Amino acid sequence: MLPGYGHFTTFLLEPPNRVRGLTFHRARLAEGHRTLFGRALPTGLVDGLSCTEPTIVKVTLYDDDVEVTTRPVPTSAPMSCDFFPLTRNLPRVKHLGLAPQWYAQKHVAADDAILVTGDTITEGSMFNVAFITPDGALEWPEGEVLLGTTQQLIEGIWPSTRREIHTCELGRYIGAIGTNAARGVRLITRIGHDFTTSEAGCEVARDVARAYMEIPGDALTSLN
Repeated sequence: MLPGYGHFTTFLLEPPNRVRGLTFHRARLAEGHRTLFGRALPTGLVDGLSCTEPTIVKVTLYDDDVEVTTRPVPTSAPMSCDFFPLTRNLPRVKHLGLAPQWYAQKHVAADDAILVTGDTITEGSMFNVAFITPDGALEWPEGEVLLGTTQQLIEGIWPSTRREIHTCELGRYIGAIGTNAARGVRLITRIGHDFTTSEAGCEVARDVARAYMEIPGDALTSLN
Protein backbone atom coordinates (compact mmCIF):
# COMPACT_ATOMS: atom_id res chain seq x y z
CA MET A 1 0.00 0.00 0.00
CA LEU A 2 1.35 3.45 -0.90
CA PRO A 3 2.30 5.69 2.07
CA GLY A 4 -0.40 8.30 2.65
CA TYR A 5 -3.06 6.30 0.81
CA GLY A 6 -6.24 6.95 2.76
CA HIS A 7 -9.30 9.12 3.25
CA PHE A 8 -10.70 11.39 5.92
CA THR A 9 -13.41 13.70 7.16
CA THR A 10 -13.08 16.93 9.14
CA PHE A 11 -15.72 18.36 11.45
CA LEU A 12 -16.36 20.99 14.10
CA LEU A 13 -16.84 19.44 17.53
CA GLU A 14 -18.66 21.69 20.00
CA PRO A 15 -19.50 21.22 23.69
CA PRO A 16 -21.14 19.06 24.86
CA ASN A 17 -19.62 16.80 22.15
CA ARG A 18 -21.96 17.65 19.29
CA VAL A 19 -21.34 17.68 15.53
CA ARG A 20 -23.48 19.20 12.78
CA GLY A 21 -24.21 16.71 10.03
CA LEU A 22 -22.78 13.67 11.79
CA THR A 23 -24.79 11.37 9.52
CA PHE A 24 -23.16 12.93 6.45
CA HIS A 25 -19.66 12.54 7.93
CA ARG A 26 -20.38 8.91 8.74
CA ALA A 27 -21.66 8.27 5.21
CA ARG A 28 -18.57 9.96 3.72
CA LEU A 29 -16.20 7.73 5.69
CA ALA A 30 -18.17 4.60 4.88
CA GLU A 31 -18.19 5.37 1.15
CA GLY A 32 -14.50 6.29 1.16
CA HIS A 33 -13.57 3.06 2.91
CA ARG A 34 -15.62 0.94 0.52
CA THR A 35 -14.12 2.74 -2.48
CA LEU A 36 -10.46 2.61 -1.42
CA PHE A 37 -10.33 -0.59 0.62
CA GLY A 38 -13.43 -2.57 -0.32
CA ARG A 39 -14.74 -3.11 3.18
CA ALA A 40 -16.80 -1.60 6.00
CA LEU A 41 -15.48 0.92 8.50
CA PRO A 42 -13.61 -0.32 11.58
CA THR A 43 -15.29 0.22 14.94
CA GLY A 44 -14.43 2.63 17.74
CA LEU A 45 -13.18 5.46 15.52
CA VAL A 46 -13.74 8.26 18.03
CA ASP A 47 -14.01 6.39 21.32
CA GLY A 48 -13.16 8.70 24.21
CA LEU A 49 -13.08 11.87 22.11
CA SER A 50 -14.47 14.95 23.88
CA CYS A 51 -13.99 18.71 24.03
CA THR A 52 -14.44 21.61 26.42
CA GLU A 53 -14.35 24.26 23.67
CA PRO A 54 -15.04 24.26 19.91
CA THR A 55 -12.40 22.13 18.19
CA ILE A 56 -11.71 20.95 14.65
CA VAL A 57 -11.37 17.16 14.46
CA LYS A 58 -9.88 15.25 11.54
CA VAL A 59 -10.47 11.50 11.33
CA THR A 60 -8.15 9.81 8.81
CA LEU A 61 -8.41 6.16 7.81
CA TYR A 62 -5.64 4.15 6.19
CA ASP A 63 -5.70 0.53 5.11
CA ASP A 64 -4.86 -0.75 8.59
CA ASP A 65 -4.80 2.31 10.83
CA VAL A 66 -6.91 5.22 12.11
CA GLU A 67 -5.59 8.66 13.06
CA VAL A 68 -7.59 11.29 14.97
CA THR A 69 -6.12 14.79 15.24
CA THR A 70 -7.43 18.10 16.55
CA ARG A 71 -6.66 21.75 15.90
CA PRO A 72 -8.09 25.19 16.73
CA VAL A 73 -11.11 26.51 14.86
CA PRO A 74 -10.01 28.72 11.92
CA THR A 75 -11.54 32.05 10.99
CA SER A 76 -14.59 32.30 8.75
CA ALA A 77 -13.54 35.67 7.33
CA PRO A 78 -14.64 36.68 3.81
CA MET A 79 -12.32 35.65 1.00
CA SER A 80 -11.49 36.54 -2.58
CA CYS A 81 -11.19 33.78 -5.18
CA ASP A 82 -10.02 33.18 -8.70
CA PHE A 83 -10.48 30.33 -11.12
CA PHE A 84 -7.85 27.62 -11.49
CA PRO A 85 -7.95 24.81 -14.09
CA LEU A 86 -7.97 21.53 -12.18
CA THR A 87 -9.99 18.33 -12.30
CA ARG A 88 -9.37 16.35 -9.13
CA ASN A 89 -8.73 12.61 -9.21
CA LEU A 90 -11.53 10.55 -7.64
CA PRO A 91 -13.35 13.74 -6.63
CA ARG A 92 -16.22 12.04 -4.79
CA VAL A 93 -13.83 10.64 -2.15
CA LYS A 94 -12.19 12.93 0.42
CA HIS A 95 -8.79 11.31 -0.04
CA LEU A 96 -5.30 12.40 0.97
CA GLY A 97 -4.11 13.41 -2.50
CA LEU A 98 -4.35 17.12 -1.75
CA ALA A 99 -1.17 18.45 -3.38
CA PRO A 100 -2.96 19.68 -6.55
CA GLN A 101 -5.43 21.71 -4.46
CA TRP A 102 -2.63 23.20 -2.36
CA TYR A 103 -0.87 24.12 -5.59
CA ALA A 104 -4.05 25.80 -6.87
CA GLN A 105 -4.37 27.83 -3.67
CA LYS A 106 -0.83 29.15 -4.02
CA HIS A 107 -1.06 30.01 -7.71
CA VAL A 108 -4.04 32.35 -7.88
CA ALA A 109 -3.98 36.10 -7.27
CA ALA A 110 -6.59 35.76 -4.53
CA ASP A 111 -7.14 34.19 -1.12
CA ASP A 112 -8.22 30.85 -2.56
CA ALA A 113 -9.03 28.97 -5.76
CA ILE A 114 -12.26 27.85 -7.40
CA LEU A 115 -11.60 24.87 -9.65
CA VAL A 116 -12.80 24.67 -13.23
CA THR A 117 -12.79 21.99 -15.90
CA GLY A 118 -12.71 23.93 -19.13
CA ASP A 119 -15.29 26.66 -18.47
CA THR A 120 -17.32 24.49 -16.07
CA ILE A 121 -17.15 25.44 -12.39
CA THR A 122 -16.86 22.50 -10.00
CA GLU A 123 -15.79 23.38 -6.43
CA GLY A 124 -13.35 25.31 -4.31
CA SER A 125 -9.90 23.99 -3.45
CA MET A 126 -11.07 22.78 -0.03
CA PHE A 127 -14.69 23.91 -0.03
CA ASN A 128 -17.93 23.83 -1.95
CA VAL A 129 -19.11 26.98 -3.69
CA ALA A 130 -22.67 28.24 -4.10
CA PHE A 131 -23.88 31.18 -6.15
CA ILE A 132 -26.63 33.51 -4.93
CA THR A 133 -29.48 34.31 -7.31
CA PRO A 134 -31.32 37.67 -7.26
CA ASP A 135 -34.21 36.06 -5.36
CA GLY A 136 -31.85 34.84 -2.62
CA ALA A 137 -31.70 31.16 -3.58
CA LEU A 138 -28.47 29.17 -3.91
CA GLU A 139 -27.21 27.35 -6.99
CA TRP A 140 -24.48 24.75 -6.46
CA PRO A 141 -22.28 23.42 -9.29
CA GLU A 142 -23.34 19.97 -10.39
CA GLY A 143 -20.74 17.52 -11.61
CA GLU A 144 -17.76 15.50 -10.44
CA VAL A 145 -17.27 17.17 -7.06
CA LEU A 146 -16.91 16.20 -3.42
CA LEU A 147 -20.39 16.64 -1.97
CA GLY A 148 -19.74 18.56 1.23
CA THR A 149 -21.44 17.90 4.54
CA THR A 150 -22.07 21.63 5.02
CA GLN A 151 -23.55 21.93 1.53
CA GLN A 152 -25.95 19.08 2.24
CA LEU A 153 -27.04 20.65 5.53
CA ILE A 154 -27.65 24.03 3.88
CA GLU A 155 -29.60 22.41 1.04
CA GLY A 156 -31.96 21.11 3.72
CA ILE A 157 -32.73 24.57 5.15
CA TRP A 158 -32.32 27.03 2.25
CA PRO A 159 -33.80 27.16 -1.27
CA SER A 160 -31.16 25.38 -3.33
CA THR A 161 -30.65 23.72 -6.68
CA ARG A 162 -27.74 21.95 -8.36
CA ARG A 163 -26.92 22.72 -11.97
CA GLU A 164 -23.98 22.87 -14.34
CA ILE A 165 -22.54 26.38 -14.02
CA HIS A 166 -20.12 28.00 -16.45
CA THR A 167 -17.69 30.84 -15.87
CA CYS A 168 -19.50 33.01 -18.43
CA GLU A 169 -22.70 32.87 -16.34
CA LEU A 170 -21.52 34.77 -13.28
CA GLY A 171 -23.44 37.86 -14.35
CA ARG A 172 -26.71 36.18 -13.41
CA TYR A 173 -25.73 36.05 -9.72
CA ILE A 174 -25.51 38.67 -6.97
CA GLY A 175 -22.95 36.87 -4.85
CA ALA A 176 -21.24 33.66 -3.82
CA ILE A 177 -20.32 31.71 -0.69
CA GLY A 178 -17.83 28.99 0.18
CA THR A 179 -18.77 26.23 2.62
CA ASN A 180 -17.05 23.49 4.58
CA ALA A 181 -17.36 21.91 8.01
CA ALA A 182 -14.35 23.64 9.54
CA ARG A 183 -15.24 27.22 8.58
CA GLY A 184 -18.99 26.99 8.01
CA VAL A 185 -20.20 29.63 5.55
CA ARG A 186 -17.76 32.19 4.12
CA LEU A 187 -18.62 35.14 1.95
CA ILE A 188 -16.76 35.22 -1.37
CA THR A 189 -16.17 38.92 -1.97
CA ARG A 190 -14.99 38.60 -5.56
CA ILE A 191 -14.02 36.06 -8.21
CA GLY A 192 -11.28 37.29 -10.51
CA HIS A 193 -11.69 40.88 -11.65
CA ASP A 194 -15.15 40.66 -13.20
CA PHE A 195 -17.39 39.39 -10.39
CA THR A 196 -18.06 41.10 -7.05
CA THR A 197 -20.67 40.17 -4.48
CA SER A 198 -23.23 42.96 -4.13
CA GLU A 199 -24.54 44.32 -0.83
CA ALA A 200 -27.74 42.33 -1.38
CA GLY A 201 -25.61 39.23 -1.90
CA CYS A 202 -23.69 39.96 1.30
CA GLU A 203 -26.96 40.12 3.23
CA VAL A 204 -28.09 36.76 1.85
CA ALA A 205 -24.71 35.26 2.74
CA ARG A 206 -25.07 36.52 6.32
CA ASP A 207 -28.57 35.06 6.54
CA VAL A 208 -27.38 31.69 5.24
CA ALA A 209 -24.52 31.70 7.76
CA ARG A 210 -26.91 32.46 10.62
CA ALA A 211 -29.33 29.75 9.52
CA TYR A 212 -26.50 27.23 9.29
CA MET A 213 -25.26 28.05 12.79
CA GLU A 214 -28.75 27.41 14.15
CA ILE A 215 -28.73 23.80 12.92
CA PRO A 216 -28.46 21.62 16.04
CA GLY A 217 -25.56 19.23 16.34
CA ASP A 218 -25.79 15.48 16.79
CA ALA A 219 -24.29 13.76 19.81
CA LEU A 220 -20.88 12.32 18.93
CA THR A 221 -21.18 8.73 20.04
CA SER A 222 -19.76 6.89 17.04
CA LEU A 223 -18.68 7.38 13.42
CA ASN A 224 -19.40 3.81 12.36
